[in-house]
Amino acid sequence: AADARNEGGIPGRNQKGLVSFDRKTKKDSFYIYKAYLSKEPFVYLTKKRYIDREQPVTEVKVYTNEPEVTLYVDGKDMGTQKAVDHICRWNVEISGEHKIKAVGSNEYIADTMKIRKVEEKNPDYIVVGGSVHNWFNDGVEKEGYLSIMDSFGEIFSVPEAAALLKPVLEGMGSLLGERPEGEEATDMMEMMMGFPVETALRMSKALSKEQIIDLNNKLNQIKKA
Repeated sequence: AADARNEGGIPGRNQKGLVSFDRKTKKDSFYIYKAYLSKEPFVYLTKKRYIDREQPVTEVKVYTNEPEVTLYVDGKDMGTQKAVDHICRWNVEISGEHKIKAVGSNEYIADTMKIRKVEEKNPDYIVVGGSVHNWFNDGVEKEGYLSIMDSFGEIFSVPEAAALLKPVLEGMGSLLGERPEGEEATDMMEMMMGFPVETALRMSKALSKEQIIDLNNKLNQIKKA
């Protein structure tokens, strides 16, 4: 439980971890730990539940404790990659439904999954959250206008609103912590763009209650994109 969280369609719960909340599903993060800690040879294809993909070129990633892994797409050899920090990556062109197979040092050390090229994002992959009750006042949201209940991405899409928010980010060091680099920085930025501004401000304590109310009042004067 985590009072400040509102992610994954379930408020009040931190969605990170090695297994799902009911302990029935091992998440991808479980297998990167296994790659570092287990002596039993294995390969694991990540993002197995992300079957429908819009991009014509998608990344296929493997966690493993094998020194190298070979990837096959519909039986075609896509090359062998040496594991770097227990991870192998390939960029794969997709056009229909494809069977992906990753093989380690022998055919018994393997994993499979399927992916499918689609034209539009699968709506089942989109988190639909309910309305959020504000912690300090009712009437925070104004129809057709921005508010602190909107995500960073929504607010940064409007230049006037972005100008209001950028100075605030400088005071959010307690939330962001040490800045990651490379792929982790990109993942962090993507996550932040979907994060509600109100939740981030509350967690970081970057602004006082009065300052948050003032920011929201200003955003309420700016139409959504």
